[in-house]
Amino acid sequence: MSLPEVKLKSLFGHAIAFWIVLLAFTPTCDAFFRNLMIGDTAMARVDPIMTPGKPAQHVHHLNGGSNLDFQSTGESLSSSNCTNSVLTVDKSAYWAPWLYFQHDNGSFEDVKLALGLTAYYKYEIRGIAGPDVTYSVFPKGLRMLSGDSAKRTWKGPWPVPDLSAWGSEDMSQEALQEKAMGFNCMNYEPGKNEPSFAYPWLRNKTFLDANCINGVRAEIIFPSCWDGKNLDSADHKSHVAFPSLIQDGVCPPTHPIYLPILFYETIWQTNNFIDKSGKFVFANGDPTGYGYHADFIAAWDDGVQEAVRDNPACTGLNTDGEVEQCPVFSGKIQTQADAKSCKLTLPEAVIDEATDGILSGLPGQVEVTGERHDPGSPVNQPEPSPSTSLPASRTSPTASASVVNSTAYYSAPATPATMAISVTSSPVAPPVNLPSTTTSTYTSGRYVVEMVLIEAITTVTATTVPVTTQTIVVNTTSYSSSPSSQHTARHIHRHARKHVPHGHGHF
Repeated sequence: MSLPEVKLKSLFGHAIAFWIVLLAFTPTCDAFFRNLMIGDTAMARVDPIMTPGKPAQHVHHLNGGSNLDFQSTGESLSSSNCTNSVLTVDKSAYWAPWLYFQHDNGSFEDVKLALGLTAYYKYEIRGIAGPDVTYSVFPKGLRMLSGDSAKRTWKGPWPVPDLSAWGSEDMSQEALQEKAMGFNCMNYEPGKNEPSFAYPWLRNKTFLDANCINGVRAEIIFPSCWDGKNLDSADHKSHVAFPSLIQDGVCPPTHPIYLPILFYETIWQTNNFIDKSGKFVFANGDPTGYGYHADFIAAWDDGVQEAVRDNPACTGLNTDGEVEQCPVFSGKIQTQADAKSCKLTLPEAVIDEATDGILSGLPGQVEVTGERHDPGSPVNQPEPSPSTSLPASRTSPTASASVVNSTAYYSAPATPATMAISVTSSPVAPPVNLPSTTTSTYTSGRYVVEMVLIEAITTVTATTVPVTTQTIVVNTTSYSSSPSSQHTARHIHRHARKHVPHGHGHF
């Protein structure tokens, strides 16, 4: 079943200018489910994608099927005895680097997880006019990597340009990846929320101590365009790609298959180190956050993803992400206690390695490299003075540059529903112009619910078209323009953020 289509209703043949405007300014609609991993299956140097057959360079928090090891495949994961996902039909593997705290005396201490890892599977209506878009599913054994472990600095312009000013350089795969992560300050007090993916780096500890009283949420988005052929590639990235607007927009013609938008979030209890002197460092030796990354191997039970995708009760626009509301998952949801009890049998090479508690160095003898700094600031800058309030969301002036340039890297994709897909396994050698928000909070059962009103006003210049007036209505937002005139689109988004115990949750 195709998702509801976003089509350009044109009274004439010259519709391309408005197609581009839609790509840049149509908001996505939430259609997703939330897959909770409780605790972790292990804390170890295991990474079958980057270092198959041997210990990984650094420690990860490991999640998913119990057969995750140095040589894991989709098939081996599918035969796992258990999973720490609440969904017993998902034996996929999910992992990302562990976070540590380096004390002033040089010792390291592991930072605790608030609950575990949450994997979001999003089936949104993207801002696409023209061809129908049908989401595919993750083929068993598909491997993906998001992020760059060696990265230690921001490489693009800062602040991130307004979306209307994006050119091909802003939509290169490197540029999209850079904007596809964030570190959200967790503070459940009214009015203290931060937009997701607004801060793609670790802020200084003084700020975290003063403001992030419930910890820090690490967030990362995976590429959601696939070449339709390869389950992996030599660099573990080339077989997949980001769409033109990270989560929204179109896939490049080389990667025409639309996968669900997958992203992870993990809440770290950095608040346990308030008033302790030192700095936070990821297990890969990264104190900046720019080197954050994550990995995924797909291993769902056959037919489940298709059934979930095609059932409006599971991924329709009126769902709130709770797997209990999806009939396909009926009888396939385990208790959090059962999920948490699932543990790996670690490979002998790492089974006795110390990874938690007070350590003299990072496991694997990883050295700390790079200095924590804000984007656009010198690397050796002094740490900012203490702050007692959250900073304003980053913004940039609305640009008047033609939005036509925004599509330079992409062309309209072929219709995925009509494509013949041959799958082979190759040998393996953030939001911009952020809106203002208003938050109200109330308690419902075991949830603390934040109702967030997000409002943004964006001014764009429409490209001249040979008509007097054209109106397009998409998802209740109306875009009107006359030739060469400026118009303003006012977007209102409402999201309910449900925080399960320990403050875990999103949206």
